[in-house]
Parts: sequence; structure tokens; C-alpha cells
Amino acid sequence: MKFLFLFWIAIRGILDVSIGATAAWCALYSFSSVSWLQCFWIILAIHFVGNLSFVKIVRTQTREDCFAYIRRESMLVGSSIISAPILAILPTVAVIVLLSLLQVWTNLETHWLHTWLLVTCLAYILLRVREARKMALRAKSQRSQSPGNIWKPSGKNFGSVPKAPQSPRSRRVIDV
Repeated sequence: MKFLFLFWIAIRGILDVSIGATAAWCALYSFSSVSWLQCFWIILAIHFVGNLSFVKIVRTQTREDCFAYIRRESMLVGSSIISAPILAILPTVAVIVLLSLLQVWTNLETHWLHTWLLVTCLAYILLRVREARKMALRAKSQRSQSPGNIWKPSGKNFGSVPKAPQSPRSRRVIDV
């Protein structure tokens, strides 16, 4: 199962890197002669360094945790892939109108496909970041509510010091 987990992380990483490379290439195509492959290799190196923490996760997680992560993550990636192009339509129109107005001063041609790709890739990246935060919060809340957790919050007095058991002698008040 851990091999499948690492395989999923690699597939998802390549997808994320290719989407990031497409966004970078679409943003830079008018200003430089950078190829998509150059953007891909640079973002792959950044992504690799950023995801080195998954090596520790694989060592410490159980098979069930890995399977649950793969299931949730695949649903989130699928929903991001489906909803990003839909959500990017109106911002793309706004960016194309803005770039068409700026074309007089910048002398740069507005390509609707590059603009749509850029906005769609940025929408996908923002959706993935939002969903990753939700997933982290959900995992954190599940960890704190696990039955064997000794640090489980106990209602109103969370963070307070537990009271010592009271014996009949400790209830007496002695006035001096």
C-alpha cells in the first residue's frame, strides 16, 4: 500500500508540476523565449524540494491512513480538474478585455488560448491549495478526536488544570 501511496504522490506531483509549468509558460510566453519544458524542469525541482516531507509521512502512516489519503486526494484532484475550467471563464473574459485595452501601450498581442490556460491553471492551483487546507484541518480534527488520544479536549474546561479528588478532610474550612 505504501508503494501505491508513493506512486499516487508521484502522479499527482507530475500533474501539479505540469499545471504550474503551463501557468508559468503562459505568463512568460510574450516576454521571453522560454519553452514549456524549461518551465517544467524548474518547477519540478521546486516541487521536489517542497515535497520531501512526504518521505517522513510514508514511514509513519498506516496502510489505512495511506488509503484514506489517496481516496480523498483523488476526489479533490478530480473536482479541481472539473471545476477549474468552469470557474475560469469569467475571469478569463475580464483578463482578455484588460489585456486588449493595455495592448495599445504594451504592443503585446492578446492570445485568448494562452490567457484561458493561465487563468484555468491559476484557478486549479488556488482550488488545490484551498482543498489541501481543508484536508489538513479535517485530518487534524480526526486526530484530536481519536478514541485513544489522551489529549482529547473535554468540553468547557479545555486547557484548565484538572481538580484533585476531594476527601472529607479537604472540604473543611479552618478559620484562624
